[in-house]
Amino acid sequence: MRSSMDCYNCGSKLGAGQICLKCGAAVSVYKRIMHTANSLYNAGLAKAKVRDLSGAAAVLTQCLELNKRHTDARNLLGLIYYETGETVDAMTEWVISKNFQPEGNEADRYLKLLQQNQARLKSIDTTNRKFNQALELARTGSDDLAVLQLLKVINLNARFVKAYQLLSLLYIHRGEYKKAHTTIRKALEIDKTNDTSLRYMQEIKQNGKREKSEQKKQEKRRESTVMINTTDESIVPSYKPGTGILSAVLYVLGGLALGLAIAWFVIIPSVKHDMNRKFDETLMGYGDKMSSNQAEVSGLTQQVEKLENEKEQLQNQLNGYTDPGGILSTYDALLEVLNAYVKQDFIAAINAYGSVDASKVTSQVFQQVYAGLKEEIETNGFTTLFNTAKAAYDSRDYETARDNFLMCLELNPDDVESKYWLGLSYHNLGDKETAFEYYTDIIDNYPDSPFAEFSRTHRGY
Repeated sequence: MRSSMDCYNCGSKLGAGQICLKCGAAVSVYKRIMHTANSLYNAGLAKAKVRDLSGAAAVLTQCLELNKRHTDARNLLGLIYYETGETVDAMTEWVISKNFQPEGNEADRYLKLLQQNQARLKSIDTTNRKFNQALELARTGSDDLAVLQLLKVINLNARFVKAYQLLSLLYIHRGEYKKAHTTIRKALEIDKTNDTSLRYMQEIKQNGKREKSEQKKQEKRRESTVMINTTDESIVPSYKPGTGILSAVLYVLGGLALGLAIAWFVIIPSVKHDMNRKFDETLMGYGDKMSSNQAEVSGLTQQVEKLENEKEQLQNQLNGYTDPGGILSTYDALLEVLNAYVKQDFIAAINAYGSVDASKVTSQVFQQVYAGLKEEIETNGFTTLFNTAKAAYDSRDYETARDNFLMCLELNPDDVESKYWLGLSYHNLGDKETAFEYYTDIIDNYPDSPFAEFSRTHRGY
């Protein structure tokens, strides 16, 4: 951890003054913040020592808001999380702490102890998974299955405060306040000032008082019909028995009633308890099997989605090669240019050159070949094409001359001589309107060119 007396700007040790002697940064406010953070850490440490873990966690969180590099506070917060069963949160704090202080950090030792115990890591993963399942079961109203899952969670991690709290809440919901009291008391033994645990304990006590009051009323109603014999602890009728046959009959009936009471209050509950235990074991087996099947289905679903995404990516790549205008068609166009050029058919080469979209291919070899062809066509190819067009004009083949001069302008749009002869070609073909457009372009944009004077003559200026 960077000491609170280190400059935040340059990292040098600070003196008693209000500025850093090395870099000149103002540090008065910074010092107050660091002192406050250290005070909060000390307060959190004091609370942790008396097992006020919730209070300690809140204070340490405030400390880290002021100084996120306070690794002692972060390590202690991780220990508190670990103590309350929040192992993942604890490991998160220790990893962050280690990143801030790679050397001489207790967090490194904590992490190594966990990493060396693979069984513990597996238990942590199982605990979190089962707790999440229990939480979802509770949300959907499956309280019995949720209780079974939480009992497994507590068996795996006896210090998981949230598991105790959720289990206690389910017991409260079912009206089993004695079990709820026992459960939440264990949570308070771990974290004695946890607000949630204290609130549940208050609720349990209030409902427990109402339950005791109801039990007292029921006992008074029973005392109106029976009384307890303190000498032989047997239940006798509340009236004095008579003599003779009537007395014998009453004794027989009393014995039958006592036998039925014993069966009802002793034997039947034992049988019901055994049946409930077997039913719970069966449900636990089904719960584990369902969890395993759900995990397997989830894994298969993720694999299918991954394969579908890979298929779509490969199909897109294939389309990029095979679609019209794709990479393969671009290669074909370049080969057509090369073929025409080798045959010295420069007109065909220039025509094919215009259909090559070099931006679609990133191959270095392709780009080198294309660059060489581009330079050759735009220099030597232009000259050859111009001479071919001029020869066609001289032989009065004005249509061929027009087409070739148009291609010359595609290669070199600013060549004024090509524009002039193109205008003449249109003029001789009887398209004076187009011819005059080229003459006007030359007169307006190339006034110093000798072709400007020729164009004026043809325009009749």
